[in-house]
Amino acid sequence: MIAVKVDTFRLLANSAGETVVLHPAGDLDLHTAGAIEDWATGYLDGTPAAVTLIDLSDVGFMDSAGLGALIGAWKRITATGRTVMVAAPTPQPARLMRITGLEGRLGVRATVAEALEEIIPRRSHAPA
Repeated sequence: MIAVKVDTFRLLANSAGETVVLHPAGDLDLHTAGAIEDWATGYLDGTPAAVTLIDLSDVGFMDSAGLGALIGAWKRITATGRTVMVAAPTPQPARLMRITGLEGRLGVRATVAEALEEIIPRRSHAPA
């Protein structure tokens, strides 16, 4: 039997006002971690948003290299005084962040909606 791994990693970034949502999809590992590092470099060379939300809902697997790239981007962006939140990790990346003790440090939220509620104040809560 021959196993073939097809690299289907994607990295999308969308702006929504003062928030940029980074959405990696696929395996975040030794072979794809460089994409996060390259994105962070280009992002910081421009005018980064006040908040960066990293949506991990489509990352099925993350190894130490992927986690290192995520931590590196988090450190570089927060060093500029901006906020980074990580949201919606699938079970394996969530477990990796939990057992390494990084879940709290990276500001991991269970869902994208939960993170957005913290980022974007709800209009219904605004004083009339």
